[in-house]
Amino acid sequence: MYSKNGSQKDRNEEYGEYILSRAVKSVHRTYFLDVRATKGEDLFVSITESRKRQNADGSQYYDRHKIVLYKEDILRFCEEFGVIEEFLKEQRPHYFEPTPQAVPQPTEEPATTEPSSESDVKFEDL
Repeated sequence: MYSKNGSQKDRNEEYGEYILSRAVKSVHRTYFLDVRATKGEDLFVSITESRKRQNADGSQYYDRHKIVLYKEDILRFCEEFGVIEEFLKEQRPHYFEPTPQAVPQPTEEPATTEPSSESDVKFEDL
């Protein structure tokens, strides 16, 4: 997976070409939602939690945890996430009120070729 010293090129080759990338930033961590393509042009979703950590010597590194959703699991995952969203809206509607930290920030997308209209996929469509 991610190593402290691994290059971006190594990570891209291991997990596939970026098609769409979104970041959700909070105070202590960042979540990356990525749609990627395999060499066989199948799409999959990767969700990465990244937290800045500090070594004993004071140097910093990023601790990352990744979940990969393959094409056969994406629909069920989105359906179940929708159930959770509805539950939270009923139980804690204030979670869905805009806050200064929740304002979407534009993210810089990795340098890739523009996807064709056939493969132009948004996370919401999955």
